[in-house]
Order: sequence, then C-alpha cells, then structure tokens
Amino acid sequence: MKLFNLDSPIMRFLSRMADVMWLNVLTVMLSIPLVTAGAAVTAMHYVCLKIIRDEDTYITKMYFKAFKENFKQATLMWLGFLAMFIVLILDFYLIFFGGLKLPTALVIVMIVVAFIVFAVYLWAFPLMARFVNTIRATLRNALIMMVAGFPRTLGMVGMMLIPLAATYMAIMEYVPSYVFLFVMLFGVAAPALGCASLYSPFFKRFEPEEEDLGDPDAMPKALRDQPDPVTLREKELEAMRSGKTSEQAAVLPEESTAPENAPAEESAAPEDAPAEEEQAE
Repeated sequence: MKLFNLDSPIMRFLSRMADVMWLNVLTVMLSIPLVTAGAAVTAMHYVCLKIIRDEDTYITKMYFKAFKENFKQATLMWLGFLAMFIVLILDFYLIFFGGLKLPTALVIVMIVVAFIVFAVYLWAFPLMARFVNTIRATLRNALIMMVAGFPRTLGMVGMMLIPLAATYMAIMEYVPSYVFLFVMLFGVAAPALGCASLYSPFFKRFEPEEEDLGDPDAMPKALRDQPDPVTLREKELEAMRSGKTSEQAAVLPEESTAPENAPAEESAAPEDAPAEEEQAE
C-alpha cells in the first residue's frame, strides 16, 4: 500500500517525529550535568537547522560533531547566561512570592531586562551553531538580530514558553497528565525546530555563497569580529574537509623565488651559440 511507502507523506512525518524525539532525548541527557547544557543546546540547533533545510540528517553523528566542535565556546557563554538567569529568577521569586516590595516601574524594567536576556539567549546559540565567531561578536550579533527580526523574536519566545506553560498546567491539573509526557518527549527539540524555521531564512541573508565558505571576508562585516589566526585556520580546515581547493580556502599563495629576468637570460644563450661555432671554424 502507498500509505506505508517510505516516501509517503505519513511515513515521512512519522520519521521526522522520531528524529525530533531522539534529538530531544540527546539534548536532555547531555544537559543533565547543567554545565554541558550550552554545548547540548548549540548542537541541537545545528541539527534543527539541517532538518529545516532538508539537508543530510544523521541525527546522532551530526549532533556529537557539533557538540564537540562548539563545546568550549558554548560552555563559557552558557555559564554567563546561567548566572543571569539565576539572578533574575531569584529577583522575581522575591517580588512575587517573597513579599519584596518594589515600585511598579522598577518591576516593569526588570521584566523588560529579563525578556531581552532570554531573547538574546534564543538567538545566540543558533548563531554559534551556524557561524564561526568570538563569543563577544556572537552576543553582539544576537542582540542586533533580536531587534532587526523582532517579529521572529516574539515567535521564538512564544514557542519556547509553550512547553513551560504546558508543564505548569499539567502540574496544576488544568490539563490531562499525558500532556506532561508529551512535553518530556518533544518539549525541548520541537520548539527549537519551530525556532529554526524562523531564523533559518534570516540567517541566509548573511551566509556566504557556497564557493566562498572558506573565505573569512565572505561573511558580511556586520557579523564579523576582528578575525584572528585561529579562527581563519579553523575555516581553512573546514573548507579543506568539505573538498574545497586551496584558493577557495583562502590560503595565501607562496611567493615565487625565481627571478623575473631568468627567462630572458636563458633565451639569449641560444642566439650566441651559432656565432661561436662560426668563429671556431
């Protein structure tokens, strides 16, 4: 039956659901130590972007590849966000449950700050998954994209809040308990996949052409930090692994050591040779 054909829409949908569920399991498991959550989220966004763009999606292989490559930067950036999240959560707990009295204007300012921090967080890790850059430049670009793509930002925030709201409603028994099971199976990767559908078209405006992937100047200047040799070398190696030539990898050609007038000197020698032979005769 065509219904159960591997290329049928239903089978493709079920296969995609299985991929998202497995991606969710990987992300949750590697986030349990908490310190590794940044690298886990970065790897998740790397795979989500591949899924949205219908590129080769070997979930486990690609996930651990991105996890390893971005571990150091993602962990450092995540620890900074974690510290800010802890401070904000404690502040809101004291305000709403601890009896801390603050002026309404100050509470509004704190809510705005919390929104900005969370929105920058949602942009920063996908940017790290897609572009090679410093942490400072990644955070700066995340802030710029949060403002430039504000409607997309609102959509991303809304998608990430859905599983939190569903979990709260399940705990308070406002919805059936099986909703919580659905959140456990899809509550991290499914919203991230939805976010990827929003930021993927936005990223394409800043992505270099395929033939310029090894050139650090191909990325728009607004997205680049001052490139250092380590960053350039990483791009060269990535271009070489993807089958690029040395010119496409932006490798400087070696300077020629041969003198410019060498051919002229060599060509003059044969002209004198017959004259010498005539004198000998």
